[in-house]
Amino acid sequence: MNRISRILALTACTTLAAPLTSAYAEHYKLFVLTGQSNSLGTTNGGESDPSSGSDPADSHIKFAWRNVQNATTTIGHSGQTLDPATTTADFTTLQDQQGGVYGGSATHWGPEISFGRNLFKAGVRNFGIIKASRGGGGNTFWDKSAGGHMYTDVVDTVTEATADLTADGHTFEIVGLLYFQGESNTAAEASVAGSRFKTLVDNLRSDLPNAASLHGLIGGIAKSGSEEDTTRAQHAAIAASTSYISYFDNVDQTANYSPDGLHFNKQGKLTIGQRFANAAFDAGIVSRHYGRLVFIGDSITQGGNGDHPSYRYQVFKNLANANVPADAATGYQFVGSVTGAHTTASGGGNVTTPDVNGQSFSNVHEGHYGWRVSWEVGRVALPAGRRSGNRGEGTLLNWTGQANPQEYDLDSIGNKVPYPDPAASDTGNTGTTYTPDTAVIKIGINDIADGVAVTQIRDDIGTMIDQLQAANANVRIFLSQVLYINKGAALNAKVDELNALLPSLAADKTTSTSPIWVIETNTGFNPVTQTFDQVHPNADGEAYVGNRISGGLALIEMPVPGGVTALPLQEKDSNDLGSAKFEGTDIWNTGSFATGWISNGNPGATAADDNDIRITHPGDAIAHWIEGTNTGWSDINDGIWTWEARFKFDALPNGFIVWLGTGEDAIFIELYADRTQDTGGQSFNVAHNNTDGQFHTFRVTHDPNTNRYHVWRDDVQLTPAGGAPYDGPTDDERMILGDFTGSSFGDGYSVTVDYVMYRGGYEGNEIHNGTSFINSWTNAQNALTATIVNSTDLQLVNPGSGPAWLEGENTDWATKNDSYWTWESRIKCDNVANGFIIWLETGAKAIQVALFPDRTEDLGANSFSISHNNVDGEFHTFRIGYDAAREVYHVWRDGERLTNTQGATPDANVLTQRMILGDYTTGPFGNNFDVTIDYIRTDSGNSYLPLTADADKDGLPDLWEDRYYGSLTGASATADDDADGRNNLDEYTADTNPTDSNSTLTVTSTVNSAEGTWNLTVPKSSTARRYTLKKSVDLGIADPWAAVPGQGPITGNGSNLVFQDTPTGNRTFYKVEVSHP
Repeated sequence: MNRISRILALTACTTLAAPLTSAYAEHYKLFVLTGQSNSLGTTNGGESDPSSGSDPADSHIKFAWRNVQNATTTIGHSGQTLDPATTTADFTTLQDQQGGVYGGSATHWGPEISFGRNLFKAGVRNFGIIKASRGGGGNTFWDKSAGGHMYTDVVDTVTEATADLTADGHTFEIVGLLYFQGESNTAAEASVAGSRFKTLVDNLRSDLPNAASLHGLIGGIAKSGSEEDTTRAQHAAIAASTSYISYFDNVDQTANYSPDGLHFNKQGKLTIGQRFANAAFDAGIVSRHYGRLVFIGDSITQGGNGDHPSYRYQVFKNLANANVPADAATGYQFVGSVTGAHTTASGGGNVTTPDVNGQSFSNVHEGHYGWRVSWEVGRVALPAGRRSGNRGEGTLLNWTGQANPQEYDLDSIGNKVPYPDPAASDTGNTGTTYTPDTAVIKIGINDIADGVAVTQIRDDIGTMIDQLQAANANVRIFLSQVLYINKGAALNAKVDELNALLPSLAADKTTSTSPIWVIETNTGFNPVTQTFDQVHPNADGEAYVGNRISGGLALIEMPVPGGVTALPLQEKDSNDLGSAKFEGTDIWNTGSFATGWISNGNPGATAADDNDIRITHPGDAIAHWIEGTNTGWSDINDGIWTWEARFKFDALPNGFIVWLGTGEDAIFIELYADRTQDTGGQSFNVAHNNTDGQFHTFRVTHDPNTNRYHVWRDDVQLTPAGGAPYDGPTDDERMILGDFTGSSFGDGYSVTVDYVMYRGGYEGNEIHNGTSFINSWTNAQNALTATIVNSTDLQLVNPGSGPAWLEGENTDWATKNDSYWTWESRIKCDNVANGFIIWLETGAKAIQVALFPDRTEDLGANSFSISHNNVDGEFHTFRIGYDAAREVYHVWRDGERLTNTQGATPDANVLTQRMILGDYTTGPFGNNFDVTIDYIRTDSGNSYLPLTADADKDGLPDLWEDRYYGSLTGASATADDDADGRNNLDEYTADTNPTDSNSTLTVTSTVNSAEGTWNLTVPKSSTARRYTLKKSVDLGIADPWAAVPGQGPITGNGSNLVFQDTPTGNRTFYKVEVSHP
């Protein structure tokens, strides 16, 4: 296959924006961002909203850019977005940039967005960002001495932008270089990545105007690999040895890759931008400034009722650790009318707040234990009984000195008392007033508990905002979400309703000088584990809330809640769902045990046919076994599982043990030449020939709900219908195969192992054994007729018109269904004239898929209804995958997608964990169904695509299209996007990258003249493809191409795959064919 390169079309995305001008001269600190594609920032990750969104900071941040595809092609520049447009990279405001060049990325934005927003949130003003980034490319592009075009682009873009700045009379200094590059470095470039970056900074210090103190900030690349690891080490080392270079690591952000496994998704870009901001603060390039900082709220803000200093102490710790001075002029000063925690008759006001980094906690605030927002803004009079216990008094107008005269309503509107009220006692109020520069508002749960409408609470918070802005037109306001409490779903539903109103309130109340942000404090907060009294945060809760608020204030990186992380697309074959399978050569290979398998004693292991191995006991009355405990077995052995192995016994004179520990108990199955039994034959002892020279399949299922197990040999059940009890009450995790004794048992065995596997899921006869339902499956309504057919399949019939279904709620389903999962069943429908339901619940949502003779649809056909023949007498495989991060599900039938590529929303909200198959109604639906189930399997690893799933049926699997084009239907099989003469179907067949000209199927050759042999090498062969060397003397004209004996098909090794042949005659032509396994 020929070399591949990619030609990309240029489009421009134009946004009208007015140029920034100033009525008077300002001095600006400027940052320059450059790098390759993750600096440019792609938007083809398949997210429903790939944009950077909007933020109150955006309009205040000067931003200029010129992004390029290569040395000759510009993607777009900032001047094009102005009205009228200019031809240079002039300043506008922070925004997404033009795209349309790289597949699926209609726009571009990278770390500059979050970097700028976090600087602004933290109080930095008069700064700007200049961006000059490109797609892929090694660091040679930034090497001035090599004529790298990106060095020139950076200098030219900065020159144009700063000329625009000075034309308006402003001055500037260039203080920081944000550098995000390295994934495309060659080995040579990686080896000098550190020194090249230092040289880049040194050159820019000299060649850029007012840049003598430029500080370099390196964002570490996340991708792993030889060159990437070297690049990362080089960058870290140069930062450690150079005072004006900083480095931060991003390896953990591979969790935030887009499905292509290289570029960051929205969350990844926002996180890395915040890390750039934190690095700028840590380097002293800019400083955080909050001025007079007030926290306004209720008891959760005040703290007390025990040693609970509130979340404010955690915010203080983060301020101190970030070296923000405790000074209003240069850092922060806590202000408020109340000092200290809430006190009770038994005390409770003493809280432990140790000094941090040389600072002492100033416990000053506007937290008022038990207060409502309506009291704090004066819409409702403050009850006189709510002033004691150090809870304060007055209203926000009093505290900020706006009330004239200084008085407030007590008990009823119109009943005025002075502020402070000399008749009050134990209020803790001093009458001090202040003008806040920054306010954090977290209030509303008491109002919700009172039954106040959430719209009224929102309006009261709006009044609070109005009063703050009247006190200081430039105040920065952070609205914290209200927290969940552990007092029932109804109250938390109201919490959700109020929190949902906050973003629009913030947008409506934001002014040109007073920005308002919402902090998602409630995200990830768990009132069950993070409160001490069902309402107020405990120590862990206070730390969590304080860190979330600190993240919102741009003090620290926003903590990631312990919720669901979006997973990349993955495929999994039906046979691999929920399973771990070890071929013989996976257990022992090339002289040693592998993949977690070990041995005890010396069970002689040798290779056998195909991928089998032979294990032999030397016959010395010593224990010799192989053990698979650490293969993953000990992670799943306490639940419901199926274990299976295929053995051929060449000698079995004294028995062979299958020992399966469940954690608290153990299952012992003894195999002899003439029988299989439990230990001592107490529960089962079945005669047959285990040494007939044939392979036999032994299968064991475990049901922890009944403390029983079931055993089959070649699909014939050996245990009683109700199963067998455990064989040993022992705390044992082990999986042992062989001889576990020091006596004669097991001596002299010789066994060939084809495979050993264990998995979740159930064959038909693992649901019902012909007599009764087993493994925690139940016959709901006791109306089903169940029959085992074809040895292992389960036929289910609803003989009447009432409800009848197979229920799997008590299987291991309930332990797998609350996050990502894949459910699959192979079903033959003989009669579904009235429908057949597959009903799967997550604990919060229900997925309801209905099968009819002529179609499959969601219940009610609200999301999908696909026509096909479900009663053709054939088995069909139905797969349902649940994407917990996006809360959608996907359905396939025989590998063909039924839902659209975005998935279907769940069909109902529930609070249960059920798995239902059949007829759930008392009406006509489901009456008289007759279906046969081959198996039911589940896997909680992901919402897996079926192997080679192809949504648009173009021959390009969904996983491949998503990886390179950002969507399941992003590529055309016949298109030649990179104009190399090979279409995308060829690229897929060869497993080459259709977007990278360096990813090609090539063959090189060398000759060993002494031996007359030729070595033909495929560089960077794919481990997912097989290669075959073929030859002909005339290019296949009269002499057909023929495979060279012993030279394929061979699976690629990820590196150089070498073929060898000794040609005969005067000439020989060779070619390498690549194919799928």
